[in-house]
Amino acid sequence: MNRAERRRQAKQQKGGAPNLAQVQALVGQGRQAEARRLLERLLQAAPEHAAAWQLAGLLALRDGEPGRAVAALTRADALVPGEAGLRCNLAIALGEAGRGDEALA
Repeated sequence: MNRAERRRQAKQQKGGAPNLAQVQALVGQGRQAEARRLLERLLQAAPEHAAAWQLAGLLALRDGEPGRAVAALTRADALVPGEAGLRCNLAIALGEAGRGDEALA
């Protein structure tokens, strides 16, 4: 997490908005529906939160929704272009969505 994301997270915690750690904790506890709801609130409050978009994409992949995963991961990639792990996840999502040729480009 970079400095801007840490500041944003601290600001969100003060304002009562959810933070990524809360969402990740719910995912770790197997509380997927609750995690998704909290993640949606986080993304509404901080639409430039790349790590939240990446988590949204990974959850969509886990749920068998590759189209949603591609959309979320593409958004994250636009916010932090060239991040290797994110690009790898995007390539996987593209492959799952039947768009593997785009993953190779």
